[in-house]
Amino acid sequence: MKHEEFSNFENETNVFDIRIDEIAVWERVRWKVSKSIQRNENAGTKNTKSSEYASKYLRGGLLFAENLLYKNPFLAKNADIMFVGHPRRKRDANMWWDIYCDLLHEASDYDYIHFEKPYDVKHYEPAVTENLRWLTLIEYGGTIQKLLGLKAPKISPESENDLRAVGGDIKTRFGTDVDLYKIIRSNLHHRAVTLPLYRRLLRKIDPACLVVVVSYGKETLIEAAHELSIPVAELQHGVIHPHHPGYQYPKTHSKQTFPDYLLTWGKFWSQNVSFPIPDERVFPVGYPYLDELIERYDNRLPRSQILFISQATVGSELARLALECAVNKRIHMDVIYKLHPSEFSSWRNKYPWLLDSGVTVIDAQSPSLYELFAQSRAQVGVGSTAVYEGLCFDLETYVYDIDGASFLMPLVEAGAARRIDSVDALAAQLGRGADTYDREHYFAADALAIMQETLERLMTTGTVYERA
Repeated sequence: MKHEEFSNFENETNVFDIRIDEIAVWERVRWKVSKSIQRNENAGTKNTKSSEYASKYLRGGLLFAENLLYKNPFLAKNADIMFVGHPRRKRDANMWWDIYCDLLHEASDYDYIHFEKPYDVKHYEPAVTENLRWLTLIEYGGTIQKLLGLKAPKISPESENDLRAVGGDIKTRFGTDVDLYKIIRSNLHHRAVTLPLYRRLLRKIDPACLVVVVSYGKETLIEAAHELSIPVAELQHGVIHPHHPGYQYPKTHSKQTFPDYLLTWGKFWSQNVSFPIPDERVFPVGYPYLDELIERYDNRLPRSQILFISQATVGSELARLALECAVNKRIHMDVIYKLHPSEFSSWRNKYPWLLDSGVTVIDAQSPSLYELFAQSRAQVGVGSTAVYEGLCFDLETYVYDIDGASFLMPLVEAGAARRIDSVDALAAQLGRGADTYDREHYFAADALAIMQETLERLMTTGTVYERA
């Protein structure tokens, strides 16, 4: 799906103007709808078996019951800062880390409480995070209420017809079935059952500020914080680009449930993006976890290997390029294919040509991506955030020019990476050495200190402003 097509669809259907009970519903489902369109275009609609649903609900019920007694959010004490981190943790030294928050927690002396939602119907343990509580009780408690039909939203027949008409337009334009009415109804139902619980939690914690990692999908929590006049800041977690439906908004529209402040890795990430908040509320603070890993592997000598960085949306094409690279007589490097965590369990079915091939497939948390960066001489990617990070390890960098590569083309335009469209183009350039990369433009220096100072200002004054 091209961004221009999605923008035209939004403009022509006036979806930002849709209100149900005065709630701006499009901003709450925009990310999910765009991802559904993209997923269906790339891979076709996935049919989930009823047995898989049953297993998921059973595991969710057990996790809900566990949260009643273990890491219950409503038994937490009040704190100056409330964090809602990223539930997809990374494993390091047999402990699971929230890579966006834990280093900050360890280096600071603020009074904090850290919450996380379940990820894939589980929480990763043992977690290194202290003062950790789970939001399973709220999220799955909301699901239970939805299944029981409690607080079901009332949508008028006229609004239902309008939503179904827009859904039909999605089918016509993008050739994929997205039941917009069902998605919005489910979202409003989830809001109705969880908003009172988030209000109750925020009143109990009584934080001076709320810090979230990934704001889209947390609209109800942010809505509750705004109702209680609690300032909200978001920590960047991935690529921010002019086509990102979670951040790029038309200048004529805002998002009521967007954080008050966006704390980015560097100045680059705020360029050419129209955020739903004023530019003066977007601040570069750096990425402490990246700084830590660069220092850890600083003296590691690279091997003669090329690293492919996979993503589920482009994996099929990238995996074929990796295989072609492994059998190409002009390329004398070992080929490493690093899967995205979402591909760990499915790659054998999705990319069977990699089985028993000359490609080494990494389908586990270890070795880490950063260790692979330090071991490699070159990297190939399409649209992954990791490519920006890999450049910090002085890697020759190649952007495979297929659908999705526009996210990394700024690196090509800046002269930090090269565009390729085939294995021959790759073979012709390998061994040239790394290009110039202005690291501090993408990842601000002294990240930990800047982030500590920024959150201290937010906690004590309720606002963030430029450093003197």
